[in-house]
Amino acid sequence: MRRIAVLAIVAALIGSSPLAAQSRWAKAFGTPFWDEGMALALKADGTILVTAETDTRGASTGDACYMGLSSTGQILQRQIVSVNGKWISPRGLAATADGGAVIVGHTGTYNPSQDRSKRDARIIRLDQTGAIRWQAGYGRASDDESLASVVETADGGFAMCGYVTKGNSENSDLWVLRTNKNGKALWQHTYGGPREDFSGTIVATEDGGFAVCAKLELDAMGNWDGWVLRLDAEGETVWQMRYGGAGTEWFTDIITQPDGGFLLVGPTDAGAGSYDAWVVKIDSSGKFLWQKMYGTTKNERFYSIAPVASGGTIACGWTEASGAGEDDAWLARLDASGKILWQKTYGGSSEDRAYAVRELSDGSLVTIGTTESFGAGESDAWVLRVGSSGGIDSSCGTLVAPSRASTRNGTAKATSTSYAAANPSVPKAATSQKQKSFKLVATSICQSPS
Repeated sequence: MRRIAVLAIVAALIGSSPLAAQSRWAKAFGTPFWDEGMALALKADGTILVTAETDTRGASTGDACYMGLSSTGQILQRQIVSVNGKWISPRGLAATADGGAVIVGHTGTYNPSQDRSKRDARIIRLDQTGAIRWQAGYGRASDDESLASVVETADGGFAMCGYVTKGNSENSDLWVLRTNKNGKALWQHTYGGPREDFSGTIVATEDGGFAVCAKLELDAMGNWDGWVLRLDAEGETVWQMRYGGAGTEWFTDIITQPDGGFLLVGPTDAGAGSYDAWVVKIDSSGKFLWQKMYGTTKNERFYSIAPVASGGTIACGWTEASGAGEDDAWLARLDASGKILWQKTYGGSSEDRAYAVRELSDGSLVTIGTTESFGAGESDAWVLRVGSSGGIDSSCGTLVAPSRASTRNGTAKATSTSYAAANPSVPKAATSQKQKSFKLVATSICQSPS
């Protein structure tokens, strides 16, 4: 009897744990208008954090939506941050050590007479409940500033990357900003050439520095290379390298590797289709270790990549060649040398994409993106939790399909660059956004039995 009682208690405890049921599901979240999934992070307790840009007012002016989801996809927290007369785009997200979160992005307005948008960078610090703890804006009236990615630093502050565009110029520079825990700037630098340069993602390194991936414009013909900068703790350049061929490549995400190197993803036009997904492994000095292209005769892209506890990585993006509709969200499990272990697409009759992916503690995977095939409006943010091999449930029907992208060795070359860092001294700007209640429609597309 004692053994039965103990087993019953253990079973009850396991059943109540956040990931015990290993629930797999696909859900859309949105308004009757348009909504776009943006970023994804995981809290230490297993809560899934997501951001989206959402048109809660039906006026084509986006608000920032923040949600905390349970392992079964139930909404635990939700907040809308709104700015009167402006849109606000929550492009980067990180969970913080104290159980809260930080969002980075920009607010913006559009001037139709000049056919020009004006953006200011924005940082929003949230507490454990999702309430705003503080917010900070950075920008000049004459310039454009935006932030795309953020990491928490060991001292509780933040490092983030984005871009700065001066005046009416179409040329932009990569921008890295380091703040304390209250959003006060400690240092900031811009890096770039004479044309357009945009940031991808920033990661912290073991020595207290950072690595940033970016998009570097080479010429007036619109050819781009992927660009990586290795920075010390003060933002000074340790090394910088560009990676590319005769056409166009760039990086959208970077992660650290156990050997001190880095893994990067982005698109390349050197493959079989209009664009292929591109994965690059470099060592701690920026030298190529290997590169792979994944694609068909159509258009494929990896947008984000994440480590997997058992080894290798999981990449997400979209493909035109497989699945049920136009673009379909695409997940590919890769081993340590870039070989595809499995790949699947997810989508309906219209356009569906995946922008970020993470592994949960039980080996299942969660991804966020945008769907036009499902949900309440023109487009919805959608979040999928899939098994370790990419499956959801037979009830999903054609939502989940095999992908047939093939692998080829990449052909890009690495070239050292020497663009000098500048101190832009972008000042703090006034902030006026507010939280508000809103009605969000959650649509369950399919799910496994719990």
